[in-house]
Amino acid sequence: MAFKIESLVVGPFMQNCRLIYDSQTREGIVTDPGDEASRILALCAELRLSIRAIVLTHGHIDHAAAAHSLSQSLNCKVYGPLKEDAFLIEDLTRQARFFHLPAPEELGPELNYLTADETFEPVRGLKLEVLSTPGHTPGSVCLYCEAESFVLVGDVLFLESVGRTDFEQGSYSALENSILEKLYTLPEDTAVLTGHGPDTTIGHELDYNPYVNRNTR
Repeated sequence: MAFKIESLVVGPFMQNCRLIYDSQTREGIVTDPGDEASRILALCAELRLSIRAIVLTHGHIDHAAAAHSLSQSLNCKVYGPLKEDAFLIEDLTRQARFFHLPAPEELGPELNYLTADETFEPVRGLKLEVLSTPGHTPGSVCLYCEAESFVLVGDVLFLESVGRTDFEQGSYSALENSILEKLYTLPEDTAVLTGHGPDTTIGHELDYNPYVNRNTR
């Protein structure tokens, strides 16, 4: 693989933040920085990375709380999710109050929403296909990299589980459709980089996921 992936588990929700970077140029991205900006910055410095973008899969606070702080420290823009998550991502303070957490700095002009089905290339050679995968949130995206055979799924799919749909504007039927139509159509050896817990593969979930699998429908 030309690109390497480092993972950090951050914050009280134990969220998987990723650093994805070119092993030669050291250019990369940060995905879903939900907390602990200082730890993320320290790892970027340790790995001698030049971060070109911060990318969010959806608008929940445990995936986005450190985005503004990092964008200022790293002098880069924030991308994603879809505009349908604006009600979440543009009001992180309300989410913080709900979970009794310190209010993060709100995202401003550095935020650029993604568009469904576009191919996004935040770093040269890292082509990410933006898959619209509503259900956990209405604007949730999964980011598929065919060349590196991985998909960042946020909280859509987990190891033998699926994302919650009991939050604001969640929908189980939409989530099920997203998994069946956007994720389970990918090659079975595709690595599934989850938002929480262990990673998995498309093939494993097709066989062993008790909620959505080969026999669903």
